[in-house]
Amino acid sequence: MSEVMSGIWALPVEHALFRGSFRLALLATTVLVPLFAAPASAQQDAFQAKLDAAVSALDRYPRFRGLTPEHRELIAEFMAGNTLFIALHELAHAVTSQMQLPALDRKEDAADAFAVVQLAKLAPALSDHVLEQAAKGWFVSDQRTQDNGNTVPYFDDHGIDRERAERIACLMVGAGAGKFPRLAAETKLPQERRDGCGAEYEAAAKTWDDALKARLRSPDQPKTKIDVVYGPADAKGKVEPIAQAFRAMGILEALAAQLSDTYVWPAPFTIEMESCGYPSAQWLPRVHQLGICYELAADFGEFYRTYGDRPSRSATQRPRTR
Repeated sequence: MSEVMSGIWALPVEHALFRGSFRLALLATTVLVPLFAAPASAQQDAFQAKLDAAVSALDRYPRFRGLTPEHRELIAEFMAGNTLFIALHELAHAVTSQMQLPALDRKEDAADAFAVVQLAKLAPALSDHVLEQAAKGWFVSDQRTQDNGNTVPYFDDHGIDRERAERIACLMVGAGAGKFPRLAAETKLPQERRDGCGAEYEAAAKTWDDALKARLRSPDQPKTKIDVVYGPADAKGKVEPIAQAFRAMGILEALAAQLSDTYVWPAPFTIEMESCGYPSAQWLPRVHQLGICYELAADFGEFYRTYGDRPSRSATQRPRTR
């Protein structure tokens, strides 16, 4: 990246990020509609093929070599979901400044909500498992921190805690409109909280939809150019298989297409993945670039390999995208 990513999400090399731890329909009346309408099966079948290619690439990553394809698929989904979440969280801060939006209350919570809302809109192009993992990662990280008694090495204004992890999980459960009972169960959301997740998501989505209403792109407006770039992977860091996996999945291309189609941006910008030598993601305003380090995705994968679920013997029979 052309600027130093000192990084809102940057961590020292020795720490893994988790280690130790609207679109509204424009009608005569504005109505909030469920954003998880039934996805087109063809799109999700296409994503499964891309995911399979990513699974194959991850077999060349030293820490994942020899794992079963089912296990590597779980890792790929976790990497994809959580990398997207953090990228969107960082982009939320860029949106607020670049589009000169009024300051939203509790900016970190607002950025989390933006990430969930945009992930919900991406649902047809991904899989339910990717979205589920995007929300569960935060909760698992907090649980590991409590179990181990360690302090999560986050920057103060991005600290994770149980309340924040539950809020993110609840937003995703609410966005899913009944699609994520397993997420609610695994994150141990109390029933009374689950019952209110739909309303909590709708309130968060409406806040962002109202804030961005003036920036919605009409069909006759040109789309802002949003490039996706995969920089060279550091051979010494052994992250080339991570780079190959993300190229194969195409999730950043899907994100760029959605953002370009939905909003009018002040200027073109780039979403770039490359080697940084440390895990980070950051908006770089001087060069209009959302930078994401391969090392960040690798850390997510290694965290999941150590602390995440193991595939059951019947994993090959699990529903993959529906």
